[in-house]
Amino acid sequence: MKGGEVELLSYNQLSQTLKLCFLYCALIFPKIIFQLQSISLEMVELGSLRNCNLVEVPREIGNLIHLSQLRLSENAFLKDLPSEIGNLIQLRHLDVSKNESLEELPSEIGNLIHLSRINMSGNKCLKELPKEIGNLIHLKHLNLSWNECLKKLPTEIGKLIHLDLCYNDFLEELPESICSLQNLLTLKVDHCTGLWTLPEGVAQLTSLRSLGNPGLTQLVLLNKLNHLEGSL
Repeated sequence: MKGGEVELLSYNQLSQTLKLCFLYCALIFPKIIFQLQSISLEMVELGSLRNCNLVEVPREIGNLIHLSQLRLSENAFLKDLPSEIGNLIQLRHLDVSKNESLEELPSEIGNLIHLSRINMSGNKCLKELPKEIGNLIHLKHLNLSWNECLKKLPTEIGKLIHLDLCYNDFLEELPESICSLQNLLTLKVDHCTGLWTLPEGVAQLTSLRSLGNPGLTQLVLLNKLNHLEGSL
């Protein structure tokens, strides 16, 4: 048996936990690991780099084209993501939460058309989202809570079912296009102290079941949403 075949066989026999450790090494030491072309890194389906003190994500992450989940949360010094993340076209879930230095996301995130869930909560330096997020036609769950500097949302934000915007103090308005999300069930706007108004068309959200606590200024509009569950 050739050396390359031994490497591939050994990798395939690893437990899921050890595969994640291997993925971690692949991203921390890319110049070494990615030279081992015979090792089938693209077979990894789950990647977790949570709380790894990452300063940057190597561009070689774009080689892991069969990843279905990627967790890059709680890396306090991570400021941005490489454009090569747009190569991960099989990605379903992306978690980039609690990265206190994260300032922006690459426009290539719009290539991840199979994404159904994104967690971007708790990124204190994130001011806006790339407009390309509107390309994510399968995006159902978007958590943008606790982004203290987030000022606005893109005009298009997929076909959401759940949108969490809680504790965004600098968010001043929601795009009118949010009223076209006919399948939206949950819109959380609790403690958005700068959000004084909702789009006039909010009454068109006939599937909406929960609106959190939008404040007393919206009661006139909300009277039309008599299908909401719970208290306002």
